[in-house]
Amino acid sequence: MYLGLEAFGQQGKDLSLDEVLSFLYRDGTFPRIVDIAVRGIKDGRTFIWVRPSGHTYVSDFAQAWNTPVGMGPFKSIGLMLYELTQRYNGHKRYK
Repeated sequence: MYLGLEAFGQQGKDLSLDEVLSFLYRDGTFPRIVDIAVRGIKDGRTFIWVRPSGHTYVSDFAQAWNTPVGMGPFKSIGLMLYELTQRYNGHKRYK
C-alpha cells in the first residue's frame, strides 16, 4: 500500500503513512473531514488517495465528520476510477 496526499504541495508523490499523518495532525489539531479513496493499484500495491477538507483544523473529536460513528474525520468516498477523477485534477494516471 502507498498513499497520495492531495494537499500541501504533495500531489503526485508516493508517501508513507507517517508522512501523511505529519501533514494531517499538527499541534493537536486535525482536519474536520479527510476524504479517503482507493484510487488503483501501482507496482502491485494499493494506492490510497487522501484529501483533507478546506475546513479549519479542529482539536475536538466531536467536531469531526465522524459518520458513521467512530470514523473520526475520515470520510470514505469509495473506489475512484481515473476516468471520473481526471477532470478534477491534472495528476498522472496510476496503474
